[in-house]
Amino acid sequence: MGLESKRIKMEGKMVIIKINTQAEGAMINTEILAQARKYGFTIKQVGIHHYPRQWGKQSGQILR
Repeated sequence: MGLESKRIKMEGKMVIIKINTQAEGAMINTEILAQARKYGFTIKQVGIHHYPRQWGKQSGQILR
């Protein structure tokens, strides 16, 4: 797609209303990004701070 995306944190309400996602799980972010681009929405990359987990353990699925 020509974009490098490590995380998608927030989509605008109009993006969510316009697109029709079919993917489930981890692929949902890829589909949202692809359809947002297809419909001409502005895509911006912004830095975010990540802090190490202090409590608990990972609950996400490990891709194989």
